[in-house]
Amino acid sequence: MVKDIIMEKKQKNITPKSLERLALNYLSRYDSSAFRLERYLLSKIEKERQIGYEISSVVNIWISEIIRGLKQKGYLDDKRYAENKLYYLRRQHRSTRYIRLKLIEEGISEEIISSLDISLSDDEEAAFQWAKKHLLGKDPIKYSKEMARMSRAGFSYKDSKRALELCRKED
Repeated sequence: MVKDIIMEKKQKNITPKSLERLALNYLSRYDSSAFRLERYLLSKIEKERQIGYEISSVVNIWISEIIRGLKQKGYLDDKRYAENKLYYLRRQHRSTRYIRLKLIEEGISEEIISSLDISLSDDEEAAFQWAKKHLLGKDPIKYSKEMARMSRAGFSYKDSKRALELCRKED
């Protein structure tokens, strides 16, 4: 009889209210996009499912309703999130290409990304600051490796070359 109780699937009572409480708790700690919040809630539900709890099939509908409600109340705003992320990445001297890809990865729509002030004119200065921060341009023997590293960071060939020249002249 004890084995029968253990073998039964447990019924976890996940309600729209408990999901909303989970979402609000997450938003109180982190700024988030709608896509990221949805991923977080789905991962929490998947963990419960893996433990062995039975989860209602309408959970996805509840999540979309919760996200819609949070957007209406102003707790969730993709444009605000994108602006904050842009500011944060610019302070890290990231390239325009890197920033654009990061925002797309976070689920920000192309419409919002195009409305942001992401200008290519900042890339040359960002490349120089990034190279300086990572101590590049010091050794001419490592020039090709440093160019590859800057390319992986999303900087253009022209900006990378100029930044490494400026770093070399600075010493």
